[in-house]
Amino acid sequence: MALTLADVLTATRDLLNEAAAAFYTDAQITRFIQQATLDISTVAHCVEATALLTMVTNTSSYATATGTVKVHHCEWVTTRQALRKITPSLLGEASTDTTGDQQYRWFEWASAVYVEPTPNSTANNKTIRYYHSLATQDVTLLPDSYQVLAIWYATAMGKFKDKRYQEGA
Repeated sequence: MALTLADVLTATRDLLNEAAAAFYTDAQITRFIQQATLDISTVAHCVEATALLTMVTNTSSYATATGTVKVHHCEWVTTRQALRKITPSLLGEASTDTTGDQQYRWFEWASAVYVEPTPNSTANNKTIRYYHSLATQDVTLLPDSYQVLAIWYATAMGKFKDKRYQEGA
């Protein structure tokens, strides 16, 4: 069952044995939950999304969406034909074509997706969809099974604040 931020706050307060804000403010517990959510989404790659890249003549690199942790897959929107993932060291090695109307390969480097061969004027405005994982602080975007981890993290941080180190650990 998906939890709201209010549900996660309540569950954390229950584990901290504080029904109403006294020692722990809602803002502080919310920050703990956001820290946990950011860590979970970054490490587990459990929040996934798609984005589009529109090909531009003589442009091989395209910035990824804000919050992108890792790109997992690229495909053409019209045909759903997958592009082959390569490593940056293979750039230019797979083909003698330096430009083309159909991109066949991709790699991710420094918050950008690179396609090969470099799009020519025929490829201009064609669209590639990429699937990627996101870093987020919104606990409602986590899969249900991961939300409990945010509760446990926020509870541990609360116990550390109260100098109950052994309980927090």
